[in-house]
Amino acid sequence: HYIGGVSRSLAVARMSMEAGARFVPHSPNPSFVAVFTLHIAAAVPNAFQFMEADAVNTRQPPDGKRFFTEGVLKIKDGKMKVPTGAGWGVALRSDWVDEASKRTSKMKSSPPPPAPSPPRPRD
Repeated sequence: HYIGGVSRSLAVARMSMEAGARFVPHSPNPSFVAVFTLHIAAAVPNAFQFMEADAVNTRQPPDGKRFFTEGVLKIKDGKMKVPTGAGWGVALRSDWVDEASKRTSKMKSSPPPPAPSPPRPRD
């Protein structure tokens, strides 16, 4: 579900339009990624008509209240509304932010590639 942010997602959407295909982003969890995906899907003319809401909890899909001050991912009559407030249209819950921890992932460094072999002398 992550291909490098909004700019790269829009680039993929353009490629799908040029190919005559539907744009179908993958966002299986109720987080900021779902908010970004909802905005992108609303802005892309060839977006697929359905959006993945939760890949695990299908009986009571989360509405985002765990992270946001409102249930911005609420499904009503089979539809979600695009948040329209400032920025991405959502506000994070301050208690959730206060309890959050900062984690940074780093790529493991790999050894440098071997030096190229010198050219072989010709016979």
